[in-house]
Amino acid sequence: MDERKTLNGIAALRAASLAAAVLFVCHPGNAQKTLSSQVWIGTWAASQQIPEPQNALPAEALRDATVREIFHLSIAGKTLRVRLSNAFGTEPPLFASVHIARAISPASAAIVPGSDAALTFSGAPDVTVPAGAEYLSDSIDYPVAARSNLAVSFYIEIAPARETGHPGSRETTY
Repeated sequence: MDERKTLNGIAALRAASLAAAVLFVCHPGNAQKTLSSQVWIGTWAASQQIPEPQNALPAEALRDATVREIFHLSIAGKTLRVRLSNAFGTEPPLFASVHIARAISPASAAIVPGSDAALTFSGAPDVTVPAGAEYLSDSIDYPVAARSNLAVSFYIEIAPARETGHPGSRETTY
């Protein structure tokens, strides 16, 4: 991987730009097993904000880049969705590809071989998230265990003029 495109170390803690805001898992609870009656529960989230200048990444770090965030899930589920946020953005970024995978460790960008799965958005493999908006992925059957680590990776070609981030999330981004 080109080092210019790798977000690591201290920058990694600041780099949660354009990132997954919430991971949801479907919990059967008392609901029937139809899509309309599924109960979605957030298993990871962080408040979105405009990163302070010392926490914002330079535009070149997010140009033609794949960003991978590692999230520590609180609960288990069989189906999940990911919410992408552009809450404080000033233009609509194109997420050309968004994937999930089981992370080997929160201390590594590596994923478990064979665990990678592409997410879709209204059936499409990419999504443009309007300025000030959030977008929810289609649901995907992807069982996750409580207290497990999940990697969410997304590719963007054009760096945003202003980032939406969560530098205080205490998750690592590569």
